[in-house]
Amino acid sequence: MSVIENFAYVVFSSDLVLGFSRNVLLKILESNDLNVPDEAIIFRGIWRWGRRYCSQINRPLEDKIVVEHIMDMLCCIRCSSIREKDKIPKIALSKMNGCLPKRTCYKTPEDALDYCNSWQTSGSWGKFL
Repeated sequence: MSVIENFAYVVFSSDLVLGFSRNVLLKILESNDLNVPDEAIIFRGIWRWGRRYCSQINRPLEDKIVVEHIMDMLCCIRCSSIREKDKIPKIALSKMNGCLPKRTCYKTPEDALDYCNSWQTSGSWGKFL
């Protein structure tokens, strides 16, 4: 899976995403280590997958219908990390905002403590002891 995580940008921005099954995509989307600069890339890949899926099962390619078929995957997208939300269909954006994100673990950079410029205590333990 780490190869797909490292090349997530390539996978989701190309037709490679169209070759995956729903279960495989859901497994990929569980990862907190997807290498993409913007979650919109993931959204666009999932959106294209959903449109293709709808066409394969002879469903209309209306935004509402596509959203119904990819809702479980939309909930895996970090909506707060999408920079240009105005390019996302409004119905998809509202559905993403309505579900709790499943990928919420953000890793703190290892050198984060180096950027702290002061260490101040917030009180004393004296009154508790």
